[in-house]
Amino acid sequence: LEIALRQYDPTVSLPYWDSTPDARLDDPTASVLWDDELMGSADSSGTLSSGLFAYWQAHLDHPTQRFLGRAQNSRLTTQETLNNVNQQNRANQILAFSAASNSCPRDQFPPRDAVEFIHGSNHVWIGGDMRVTTQATNDPIFFLHHCMIDNIWETWRLSRQTRAQRQNDYPTDNIYCSSQSHFARSIMVPFSPIVNIDGLSNDYTDNLYSYAPRPSCSSSNRDCGSRYLFCHGTQFVCVSRIRAPFACDPARYGGVDPCYGRCVNRRCVAPPRAAAGPPLAGAPPQEVPIEQDESCYNQNPCCATWANRGGCTQDPARTKIICAASCGACTPQNPITDDCTDRHPLCSDFASAGRCTSSVNFMAENCRRTCNLCGTPRSAGCATRRLF
Repeated sequence: LEIALRQYDPTVSLPYWDSTPDARLDDPTASVLWDDELMGSADSSGTLSSGLFAYWQAHLDHPTQRFLGRAQNSRLTTQETLNNVNQQNRANQILAFSAASNSCPRDQFPPRDAVEFIHGSNHVWIGGDMRVTTQATNDPIFFLHHCMIDNIWETWRLSRQTRAQRQNDYPTDNIYCSSQSHFARSIMVPFSPIVNIDGLSNDYTDNLYSYAPRPSCSSSNRDCGSRYLFCHGTQFVCVSRIRAPFACDPARYGGVDPCYGRCVNRRCVAPPRAAAGPPLAGAPPQEVPIEQDESCYNQNPCCATWANRGGCTQDPARTKIICAASCGACTPQNPITDDCTDRHPLCSDFASAGRCTSSVNFMAENCRRTCNLCGTPRSAGCATRRLF
């Protein structure tokens, strides 16, 4: 999804939804996450009726449905749960068999905090479309939630596995423990010819994305990095702010006002928001031609070399993601062969943010002039470098 969005705006990144700050509230349904500024809220019938995604309707015959916290015994992911995950030592405790039969070996049964159970818990807590597998993507929160599940998995991998283990440790194929569709070499539907174990590749985080640090604070630094969060006054953890008109009690949060706005008489009052002004009088607007931005990029400077070696046809599902321009997945507006040019309009901004060193592959392909790479051929080192 992030790559698809970047065909329209190359600066887009998908955020992850860390629900632990919401879970620290007495009432997680009061979280500012469900405010009109963010993911919006549902009316009494469960229809998402406010915010940017109000009456959102994808491929279903109804707008997004939500029933926050109404499912019996449902709960959001807590920090305690994540701590339990990070204490597991084996991959089959994380990639656990969540629907095993009684004939599955007992040592293959999942722990209580297996990632799949954590994933499902938030789906159930949100309810509505999120609770139905075939409808879950009708709620935009689906994508943010799954980004967090990926983050949990990657955090565990980095702390518990070697680089080689990350790509090869996969639960044993056993029909008594899981459907054959989950076996290591089964097709990852609908992404044929990719197979399930390919999802363990290090190349995703090497070449395509990384995760921003989760919000945190301390007794010496109370800044959680967002106006939607506050630092608990005694526990020194980040907590989601409470939206109006829910109840508030600073004493419950170490003496800190928990509201997005202000706590007045134990009730949150929303902050002032700019109102839209009246339309300006004058001549009718004229249609101005819009200059089309470049949206077709390679993610690696070796893409042209790999394409010339036949890589686009040898592994089309992957190369057309990483090497979209060279493999013909899209049509670039600007030449992609010049070794001394900036193809991306935000190269200077990226460089100021340190991305010449933090996003080496992307910048070496698309911001060569800004990153002072004009003296080195784009193809340098590519002859012996493997894509996957």
